[in-house]
Amino acid sequence: MLSLQAGAADYIVWPLLPSEILAIAQRTNRRTGFNETNNASSSSIPKTISAKDEKQQFARAMLGASRPMIELSKQLFQVAHAHDLAVFITGETGTGKEVAARQIHQLSKRSGPFRAVNCAAMVESLLESELFGHEKGAFTGAHAMKKGLWEEAANGTIFLDEITEASPALQAKLLRVLQEGTIRRVGSNQEIKVTARVVAASNREIEKAIKDGDFREDLFFRFGQILRLPPLRERAEDIPLLAEFFCERAGKGTIITPEAMALLCSYDWPGNVRELESVISKLANFSGRGIFPEDVQSHIRVQPHRIERSPNPAILSVFNSLPPECWPTVQELKNQYVIEAYLYFGREARVARALGIDYRTVSAIIRKEDELQ
Repeated sequence: MLSLQAGAADYIVWPLLPSEILAIAQRTNRRTGFNETNNASSSSIPKTISAKDEKQQFARAMLGASRPMIELSKQLFQVAHAHDLAVFITGETGTGKEVAARQIHQLSKRSGPFRAVNCAAMVESLLESELFGHEKGAFTGAHAMKKGLWEEAANGTIFLDEITEASPALQAKLLRVLQEGTIRRVGSNQEIKVTARVVAASNREIEKAIKDGDFREDLFFRFGQILRLPPLRERAEDIPLLAEFFCERAGKGTIITPEAMALLCSYDWPGNVRELESVISKLANFSGRGIFPEDVQSHIRVQPHRIERSPNPAILSVFNSLPPECWPTVQELKNQYVIEAYLYFGREARVARALGIDYRTVSAIIRKEDELQ
């Protein structure tokens, strides 16, 4: 209570539970700088996007109480405070690489703006001009000098999405920028000092891209931190939380039935969070007050053997994230279940009652875990 009197926004009783941490984070967001009613002078939200969009992006990045997402949140926080460290984000399409990049920028509290460019969406000459700018008369149509995104992102962050799709010549220029911290506008020999932090991303397997000669190994080595965003199938226990969030954001008051939620948890989501967001948006807009299994089945196809019974999201996440030969044994799962319950309740007797197993078994498992530590 003394902490609250000293100005703490909230408190939590040990042991720490992911759901409680998430709830506090969301309440804090609403009370502080993520309130879209805040004026521009008091907000730390970058001016490159609206406060409402930034709030939604932040929420999408933070949603997830699974172990992979908790670990990712720790990494994002650590990376954000290494202010000049170049970061490389890997992950499948739709896992939220740009969302993670924006969060790194936001948490780092850099004074400059966030600028993003998709290296796969432009031809080489246009991409070079977009990144580095050009001088008047540098090429046909260059009627005036133009600053590039790198200069515009001074003291901020520049996000290079799908960097592995950049041409070899442009990759060589990117390597020089990362090494020297300077750029040259197209058509100029003058070196310009740049201060933007670099965050790059790719949905490809980097080792394979390097082996195939599509991405320079020395350029990859210039990035000081590699972050991997887990696909949704590896954190299936987050699907209900994400689905409810997207459903609520649609503003239709639509409810997802337990049977429909079980069906959503049974799907592999090859498009990851982006696909889930799209499906929930369609369902919320066209399914009326409730989303039922038949509504879900009209948008996604789940293998028949996976919908014969409602899956447990926590167990499903293990099956989806590991090959069968790496699945934990029943005893390993039991031990972990007991340990997690003990972290929740804090008392062996309560664990035994809640899980319906013998007190001595609970005590033995916990003692063995303590010995291993």
